[in-house]
Amino acid sequence: MPFIGDSVAESDGVESDYPEIRINSKRKMETRGGGFGDVYFVKIHPKSHNFRGVFGPLLSPEGPFALKKLKGGSNNGKNEKEFRKEIEMLRKFDGNVHPHIVTVLMTYKHGSQYCFLFPRAEGDLLDYFEQNPTPKGDLKVIRWLAEQCLRLTEAVDIIHNPPKQDSLQADKRRYGRHGDIKAENILVFKTEEKEDVLVLSDFGLGSMHHDWSRSNIPNRDIATTPVFRPPECEMEGGCISRAFDIWTLGCLFLDLLTWLLGGEDLRQEFERKRTTPYIRGPDTPLYFEVIKVGDGRHGFIVKEQVKDWFAEMHRHEQCTPFVHEFLDLIEQKMLVVESNCEKRARTGELLERLRSFHRKCLKQGSEHYCYTPRPDKSRLTIVPTIVEGLLSEVTKDRMKKSNARLRKLDRPTQRAEQIREAGDEPLNN
Repeated sequence: MPFIGDSVAESDGVESDYPEIRINSKRKMETRGGGFGDVYFVKIHPKSHNFRGVFGPLLSPEGPFALKKLKGGSNNGKNEKEFRKEIEMLRKFDGNVHPHIVTVLMTYKHGSQYCFLFPRAEGDLLDYFEQNPTPKGDLKVIRWLAEQCLRLTEAVDIIHNPPKQDSLQADKRRYGRHGDIKAENILVFKTEEKEDVLVLSDFGLGSMHHDWSRSNIPNRDIATTPVFRPPECEMEGGCISRAFDIWTLGCLFLDLLTWLLGGEDLRQEFERKRTTPYIRGPDTPLYFEVIKVGDGRHGFIVKEQVKDWFAEMHRHEQCTPFVHEFLDLIEQKMLVVESNCEKRARTGELLERLRSFHRKCLKQGSEHYCYTPRPDKSRLTIVPTIVEGLLSEVTKDRMKKSNARLRKLDRPTQRAEQIREAGDEPLNN
């Protein structure tokens, strides 16, 4: 391979077939060395690539670039399947389709390793939070955040509704989902003007599905990040649909707004406050809770700690009309346990609202909307709706092993019910 640069001895002592720079810092090694692959920075001899200008400026003619290696080897059938699945998503969706979706430069197999080569980002969104612990909250920053949230939603919308599908017959249409939206999968790139751009990456859990199955991916087959997982992951008959991405996007946006109002310290405080015992084992900062609602019956709610946080944010001394409207959108349309009475918004509705926020931020004289504090001291916590449903067999089994104890709440309930779109057919769970 035409990789050049630092020797193995200078790259955290990582054993390798060729020189590469493993991403430094303990946190990066943890988040990028998970169950699906490790990421490295590599330099490529400038005469061995023609990637200049493909995605933003290169730091130098040789890069560096980001190299993702899937865990396991070529004898691992599951690994090969994941490799092919991610390739399909990356080929269909990249920076040419939308500038806020990462562009894959090449994919290849080297020895027993399945590999992806990407442009090197400045870091991910967690890095950005750490490097910018106290945002200014001025007009420029708020306009930037409003635009980045809008563009990320546009990127998700294109994945959910790929272009030119309406002209195809129903059995030929294909729809996607990302499946793992989180801060670690939002990369930060610098434009030539030195502006930060948030880009959606890592389709390792993404899938393309025909019209009839786009909302019916059995929850037992989903390996997803515990922190942002939506409640249907624990439900009997729960399906992984495009609404899955709406929940995780809502979690991401709430993190961003928390950082905007109080920086990294406030974001970390929110994570601590919502960290509670998890029915499958250790304490986690999930956004929902499973409870008891009667003899042998179970319900699902948005965590009371999360609902309290919405109210605290509205009362925050730095909360502006822009943040008030955005918080209401997340609480009322995104972080929703789907029932026979309430559903999460689709990307079309979200885009309409986010474009409205963005326009207001760009208008002349928008200072009052964007960054003039208007805390709502009267805002009270909205009591979370209890959605009654059955636990999946996997969840019940893991609850037994972890000896989880559930709280009991005695309030009226709604019935768990996910969206079923035209043409969908149920799959046995």
